[in-house]
Amino acid sequence: MGEFSKKTLDMLRQPLENEKVTISRVHSTVTYPAKFIFLAAMNPCPCGYLGSDRHYCTCTEKQIKSYKTRISGPILDRMDILLTLNPVILNKPTLSDTSDTVRKRIEQARELQYLRYGKEQCNGSASMEELSTSISSTQLDTLQAISIKLGLSNRVQMKILRLARTISDLAAEKNITDEALEEAMSLRKITTHLTFTKIPSMIGESCISNKRITNNMPRKAREKSKSNIYHIIWRGANKQDIFHDDEDRIKFQDTLEKYHTKANITIYCWCLMSNHIHLLIKEGKEDIFLTMKRIGVSYALYFNGKYYTIGHLFQDRFRSEKVETDSYLLTVTRYIHQNPTKAGMVQKPEEWQWSSCRGYYGQASRNRKMLHTRYVLKLFSNGLQTARKRFKEYNEKTNNDQCLEEPTQIKRRLNDHDAKTAIQKILGDISIPQVKSLPRETRLPLLQKIKKTKGISQRQAARILGISANLIFKA
Repeated sequence: MGEFSKKTLDMLRQPLENEKVTISRVHSTVTYPAKFIFLAAMNPCPCGYLGSDRHYCTCTEKQIKSYKTRISGPILDRMDILLTLNPVILNKPTLSDTSDTVRKRIEQARELQYLRYGKEQCNGSASMEELSTSISSTQLDTLQAISIKLGLSNRVQMKILRLARTISDLAAEKNITDEALEEAMSLRKITTHLTFTKIPSMIGESCISNKRITNNMPRKAREKSKSNIYHIIWRGANKQDIFHDDEDRIKFQDTLEKYHTKANITIYCWCLMSNHIHLLIKEGKEDIFLTMKRIGVSYALYFNGKYYTIGHLFQDRFRSEKVETDSYLLTVTRYIHQNPTKAGMVQKPEEWQWSSCRGYYGQASRNRKMLHTRYVLKLFSNGLQTARKRFKEYNEKTNNDQCLEEPTQIKRRLNDHDAKTAIQKILGDISIPQVKSLPRETRLPLLQKIKKTKGISQRQAARILGISANLIFKA
């Protein structure tokens, strides 16, 4: 698609919108029907290697910008789905439905649409009035809030609603589900946007600098675990908090449980801290990257809708390490459970209710059904009570475990929970997520008071508030 001129591509705007082509000449004007499915593909840059893990991009910033801007905003608005595709591993077995199964599902979805509209009409041409009976006011408010923040046009919002309606039809749902709306919004995302002025990429702006070959190598491809078990750490962007209250943590745990069932993953351990997440997971019926992407999109949609924020919630892609032996599985489990105690947030691991520790101890806890304790406990004893007793002794043993993260020097400061409480007292009626959106003259005196608070470091305050550390330094 990027090889055509911008003028040629913009000529598609009318047939994509009206399903008609009008040809005007001196003596007459003729209109032809033009109802078609439009599929297009293009490279990320002229050489094709922008963002690649295996090759270097040889294009200049000017070349990439010129190539990308051939696709205008109005053309993008008329597309239902925008995706960035990653290279396929040909020798890796994939789980997919047969053509017959997909055909039957599409035929059933078509029948639902014909019954809904009372004629042979599909969701692609449905009006807002026809779609409004299938979507709740809460879903509309969420979509509108995010659309305002992201600057989405009315046309794009309609595309998202129609796509969400179609996804729900394929699942034989009567109304548009939250999952369908989340998926529809995620299907309009691309890794590097087509109409930007400054080129971002998954491997950093250095990929288009002259120094990229010597100083900035592309990130390594994720190593595959022989056991399919991974220790995963997911941080908030700029190390900002991704959980502001218990409702946020409950939502994430519920999201995790939902995809535990959908993706058939095995969850051995978890811990939700304020600004990062620890998970010990065995890959299910799809690549772990896809499962984590679904979880991230689902939670980010909830978070941005609740706090009226935009932009990335999580910092880049999640970090992971292979867990291929039973001994290291136990080490990672203990490391994850002791995270809150080493951070000074609680005295004992089971006191932190947002981890899987209570489930291993046989105590009541949320989302216990998704926790798989059997394998770990059997490494201690075949008897359940004996295994739990021995596991608790091991789990609370003093250690210097360092898993995935680099060692950090622990300073005697307020923990994030107490620091957040102190900051909220200073803010008064202003909620923490709103600070980044305050006018400078309102925000500055608040930051000055927070900066002088004993026991709170400037970087810690910046992380909790979700703002740049420079704003705290300069206050």
